[in-house]
Amino acid sequence: MGQLRFTQRAARHSAAHGRLLLPEPEDGRSRSTQQAVLAYTDDDTFKPVPGFKVVTGHFHTDYNELLRDRETLDYQPGWVPVFRGLGINVVYLGDFHDDSDPNDAGLRRFEEEKIYFEGSRRMSDKDF
Repeated sequence: MGQLRFTQRAARHSAAHGRLLLPEPEDGRSRSTQQAVLAYTDDDTFKPVPGFKVVTGHFHTDYNELLRDRETLDYQPGWVPVFRGLGINVVYLGDFHDDSDPNDAGLRRFEEEKIYFEGSRRMSDKDF
């Protein structure tokens, strides 16, 4: 098989980090290697099952900061189309326990939660 090197490629299923390390042979057979790996993952997608939703979660995306830094609740992070493209319908985020102002138990934290949940509502629909 020759020497293996690890390269980064956009990983549709590693949305939080945006990369996956896959071994690629240096002899130019990388496409066949990727296809062999994807054979074990249903081509990196979840097949729909009638009556069920695909759920994944606990991704740390710092979503609240993304919204606040851009000063808009309508920002769509790059991981949204990644999850949708995978066939995922429900994502529960692992944010908001270590970001923004976690030590504030008052009005400031409440205002941050309002931004977080309103932004989440705006990027959601009946299928996501």
